[in-house]
Order: sequence, then structure tokens, then C-alpha cells
Amino acid sequence: MSGDKNNVADVFVSVLPDLPKPFKPNAKIEKPPVLVVDSKSLTIVMQALFINAGSSSAKNQIAAKKTSQSIAYVVTVRNERRKKDIRRTTSKRNTLTVRNLKPGKYSVRYQAKLVKGKKTVSQTKVSPTRKFIVK
Repeated sequence: MSGDKNNVADVFVSVLPDLPKPFKPNAKIEKPPVLVVDSKSLTIVMQALFINAGSSSAKNQIAAKKTSQSIAYVVTVRNERRKKDIRRTTSKRNTLTVRNLKPGKYSVRYQAKLVKGKKTVSQTKVSPTRKFIVK
């Protein structure tokens, strides 16, 4: 403990994020989204996915980039009391912030889609729902 001013052993914790998983059509998303609720805003972190090029060779990875396919996340935020208050947002990132939420009980779920241009090539099943409260 040389150089330690308070004579107490320090404990460090390292939390590693989940590694991205390959996108599979009709796959079940096992984990609900991670939510960070602030006053009237919500940050949603979804499971990271990537397009699998078949094998890890450099030629296949370059070919996958040229196909112009990408993964889009469709997020649904629903107010439990006001049935018409539904927000559906599409994002290419696995982190999304929703702002100006009115106080109430909400639920969030998401789905990943493989998109080429504006057409959906395939999609996963809907994630489990996560509920939260905005005060």
C-alpha cells in the first residue's frame, strides 16, 4: 500500500458490455433493453448486432460491406394509461434517447431488422418488454 493515503486497500470493478451478436432472421432477442430514466427523457440501450459475412476472411468482410445492408432497430415506447400515446422510432444505432415524456407508466420493447435500402430483408422477433415510470 505504498503511496496510498488512506491506508485502505482499493477495490476496482470492471464491467464489460455484452459482445455484439450476429444477426439471425426470426431469432429471439433474449434480453430486454437497458433503460436510463431522467426527468422527462429516456435512454434505451439495445443488444448490439452485426451482419455475419459467413466466415471471418477479409474477402467476406469486404463483400458484406458492399451489399449495403444494415441493421435498424425499431423501438416502441408505449404509455400504459394513454393507449394512443405510442412512439415508434427507427434507429441504426443500438442506443436511443426519447425526450419529452409525460409523467406516467411506460413500456419499451424493440425489434431488429436487416434493411437493404428502404426494404426489410428479414427481422428478429420482438424483445421482452421492460416497464418503467416517469415522475
